[in-house]
Amino acid sequence: MKRALCLLIALSWSLFVQGLRHTILATADHSLEDYSTFLESLRENGFDVTVANVKDEKAKLFEYGERKYDNVILFSTQSKSLGAAFSPKAILEFAQAGGNVLFAAGSNLPEGIRELGRQLDMYVGERHSSVVDHFHSVEGSDDESVLLDALTESPHIISDETRQAGSIVYKGNGHFLGKNYRAQPVLRGNPSTYVYNKKSESQVSEEPWAAGAQLFLVSVFQSDAGERIGFSGSPEMFANAYLSPSSPSYSVANALFARDLTNWVFQRVAVLHATNMTYGKVGEPYELRNASTYRIKDQMVFSIDIAILNDGQPQPYVTDDVQMELVMLDPYYRVNMVPVASGSQTHQHYEAIFDVPDHYGVFTYKIAYHRPGLNPIDEKATFTIRQFFHNEYPRFLPHAYPYYVSCFAVLGAFLIFCGIWLVQIPKASVKKQK
Repeated sequence: MKRALCLLIALSWSLFVQGLRHTILATADHSLEDYSTFLESLRENGFDVTVANVKDEKAKLFEYGERKYDNVILFSTQSKSLGAAFSPKAILEFAQAGGNVLFAAGSNLPEGIRELGRQLDMYVGERHSSVVDHFHSVEGSDDESVLLDALTESPHIISDETRQAGSIVYKGNGHFLGKNYRAQPVLRGNPSTYVYNKKSESQVSEEPWAAGAQLFLVSVFQSDAGERIGFSGSPEMFANAYLSPSSPSYSVANALFARDLTNWVFQRVAVLHATNMTYGKVGEPYELRNASTYRIKDQMVFSIDIAILNDGQPQPYVTDDVQMELVMLDPYYRVNMVPVASGSQTHQHYEAIFDVPDHYGVFTYKIAYHRPGLNPIDEKATFTIRQFFHNEYPRFLPHAYPYYVSCFAVLGAFLIFCGIWLVQIPKASVKKQK
């Protein structure tokens, strides 16, 4: 049985890896020759990249009601509109259908991109706005090529290699985030960074649209179902000028940042996968697990296997904060699951053992694991907890011993009383015999 289980897990993982996001539509409102190094790096990672202009016929997100691609990259630098095929509604429908999106728009961004950002709780600066920093910028760039190193603290999005590579060169627009917990910043501004608009120069100097730690340059959004969207206010971040080793302005930090961002958005890293969710009585054979009914006060074991996909390869996900709940309207139990050695090279086995409640009804075994930078795990299973059957109760209950003793004491006293009464001779009958 264990061998069959291992084969089943291996098969599920092979199907999972084979079903990874492999196709990309790279589209823009201008020529994509300036991004050839970036697109070639995606091909080297195993992606099938299709290049098209937003006005091309093949630049369609859907065909016959189905997604044509798994991922979409959208660059915009000059158009005021991207057309119906890439409207905010179409892009959101693509994401809701399971696709991932990376879009980058500079200072001359279309209004549709700003509308899409608002729906994601990302509020992009006005058209013709640029990020400026007079103290942290590349020399000779009019303070518009800003040097940034305020990266997200999440290790699942940005690697340590990128953090140690130096400052990232950024030229483009900025945005700020609302209160939607699904949106999180990846790259933010320096304390001296602000958004500048030449058309409202006097107003910007008095009240900047966004500045300092409240100004974000690159942010990501992950839905509850796991689809990912990335937004950058700078298409130049992905251009050959910063990513090509032969360019005089080549930046190692930019190349590593682009790699980490695309790996995360296109779900090559930080993808959790939960399998083999089981429950049953302690000590019972594995084949009898996941039954429909259990008894109150049974000692049960709850288990699950969790793996994480990094660089396209599944690995065990080891942590100490995986919690499970046993719920009937309200949680009766909320306990941490313990990592247990299983010998697997692709997943980590977790268990929790406790006595089920002394309460009968329909219960839900639930795991809701949500962490920044990781796709959420929402798994649940339902079973019934019943009362004892009549023949399952113990013959004598320990807490009823006082009542047993009192019953036998009354019975014994009655027998003693009857014995005394029977052997006693009345005095009146003795006088008559004399």
